[in-house]
This record gives sequence, C-alpha cells and structure tokens, in this order.
Amino acid sequence: MGNKLYTNQYRELALRFKELGWSTEDVASAMGVSRASIYRWEKTFESIGTATNPHACNGGRRSAINRNIMDVIHSLYKQSPDMYLEELQFYLAVKHDVAISISSLQSTLEKEGLTRKLLHKIARERDNERRCTWRECIHNNFDDQASYFVTVDETHKNEHTIQRRYGRSKLGTRATIEAPFVRGRRYSIVAALTTEGLMAVDAVEGSFDGDLFVQFIAQSVLPNMNPYSPGTEHSVLVLDNCSIHHTEELEDLVRDAVPAVPHILPVKAYMRRHQAEIGLAEDPLLAILEACSCITPEKARGWFAHAGFVV
Repeated sequence: MGNKLYTNQYRELALRFKELGWSTEDVASAMGVSRASIYRWEKTFESIGTATNPHACNGGRRSAINRNIMDVIHSLYKQSPDMYLEELQFYLAVKHDVAISISSLQSTLEKEGLTRKLLHKIARERDNERRCTWRECIHNNFDDQASYFVTVDETHKNEHTIQRRYGRSKLGTRATIEAPFVRGRRYSIVAALTTEGLMAVDAVEGSFDGDLFVQFIAQSVLPNMNPYSPGTEHSVLVLDNCSIHHTEELEDLVRDAVPAVPHILPVKAYMRRHQAEIGLAEDPLLAILEACSCITPEKARGWFAHAGFVV
C-alpha cells in the first residue's frame, strides 16, 4: 500500500485517543491507520510538539531534474524560447545523463512556471542603437509623457486574417473545415491614436499608397493637432519607417518628424486586437469604422502605457 497523507489534526486525534487510554491496536483499527504510523506520530510529537514534521519528505520518486539542472533549463529557454521539448529531452540526455519522458518533462516545466505561449517576434533587422536613441529622445525632450504624441499606422485584412487555428473533434479524428486558400479581397485601415482615443481613421478596399496616406495626414490628422511647444498635447506626430511615410510631400507637411520603432507604436496594439472583428461583417469597410467607435480613452491610455509611455 502506498503512503497516505494524513492531516495534522487527524494525527493528533489519534494521539488524543491514546491519552484517553485506548490501546494502539484499537486506535489503529478505529482510524484505519497502521500501528507503525501511530508510533511515529507519538515520537514526532514528543520531539517537536506536533504530530507532523514540517521538514519531512512526503516520499515518492525523486525527480530526475534537480535544482541545478532546472536553472540550466531556465537559461536555455531564456536564450531560445522556441526550443522543442524533444530538443530539451535530447540535451538533458547528452549533457546531464538525464532520461525523462516528454510527458514528465512537460509536467515539470509547467510546475516550474515555464508555460507554452505564443512567441513574441521582434524584427531581427531592427536597429537597437536607433531604438535607444529614440527612447532617450522621448525621455529627455518629453519626459516620456504620452499626451504629446499622435501615432499613425496602417494594417489590413483579407480572407486569411480571420481563419481560426484551433478546433475540436473526437479523440483520434481530425477537426476538418473548408477554408479559403486564396487571400481574397484586401481591406486596409489607417488610424491616428492619442491618449484620448482615435483622432482620425480611414478605411479603403485595397492598400494605402503614398498619395492616400498624405491625403489622410493632411485632411484628417494635421488639422486636429497643435503646434509644438513644451507641454502642448497632440503636438508631435509619430510614424514608423514604412516607405509611404517618407515621401517628399509628407516631409513638406510635417518637417523634422522623428522616425519611430514599429514595435513601440501603441496604434499597433489597437489594430491587433480588433483585426478579427472587422472580418465577420458583410460590409468590412463599415465594420472597420464601427469597430473603431469602441475605442475609449481608457483603452488608448492602456496601449500607450504598454508601449512604454507615461500616461
């Protein structure tokens, strides 16, 4: 019979029966425990004043992965978060002479807090030096205050955007659906986001080119911005390094604009979150504009905070 885990209250109840004059055999029979357990509880109580030793091991097979190896695993996943379990299993066998099944390895990682999640991909081509320069500029010139900025960016949807990646079916059977393999019609959206919400938004079938983007900035964004001066909100326009953002006409409209790093534009977070919603309606362009109406100042400030600004 395997070891059973009894509560301290249950153990001390058995010892109480002993104090009342019950024999060890009677207590063991009444409470369904072995005599050896009662003797052990008595000895523990006499030693430390409680029937349960807080430092005792509960038994069971010792884990194949000790603390030192687990620290190595943490380092591996810090360097390579996309490592497969099979790769880790092979590494442990070769480097540490540890034989462990995939299921046990997965269970061990989950208990350690190393859970499976979607990868956060960062462009390998990004320039960290320019990124640091941008951060330093924001900190030194604007005290990281988000209220200065109007961030503008685009995104798009097609028939692939709303395809679902997971489904359910009976064990041993495939979850099969019919899905379009062609991308279909493309719809694009451009938005200007501030800490107060959306300043301007536009959607078109197809893609935004340089002329359409300049038109959007000139007609919908700049008229709602303020001339720059210290402490003036909505006075700095932030764009990423997309090619249509760097036309001579746009530079004439907004001179001396500082290029931003794409992954810290808060408007990106808005677009990722609402990309799926706009594909479920019969009129995607109308759905895009309707979806934008749910953007509240609270949500906008949350996206700016996520991008590293002070709100």
